[in-house]
Amino acid sequence: MTTPNSGAAMTPAKSLSRIERIAALNDGFRAQRNTSNTYVTLDLVNRGDIYLKKLLEQVRDTSKPIPAEDTDDERSYGSVRVNGLLVEWSVNYFDRDGYDDSPDPSDASVTSRTLVLTQA
Repeated sequence: MTTPNSGAAMTPAKSLSRIERIAALNDGFRAQRNTSNTYVTLDLVNRGDIYLKKLLEQVRDTSKPIPAEDTDDERSYGSVRVNGLLVEWSVNYFDRDGYDDSPDPSDASVTSRTLVLTQA
């Protein structure tokens, strides 16, 4: 059974490399509408619901290029500018209990993903 926070909606084919599988799972996770595993800093929350909606729309847009700072090619980090403010996002990998690092981020059945949004 998969959960909404696993990124499993976009479970990639096994023929992809490990990094490509992780990147595809991260893209699927970012694109989903479920925000239960999304963490936003208070300074961003205080900008209001309209701002947060715009911010999430941009983070979910997987057609945008990922910045060079995402050096692991997992598409686990990026930044967007909303209303002139630069916001960084990151996808983090935990085990299914959410206490430790994931044993294998390329396997949605053992990984829980979180999305963190912070002001740059």
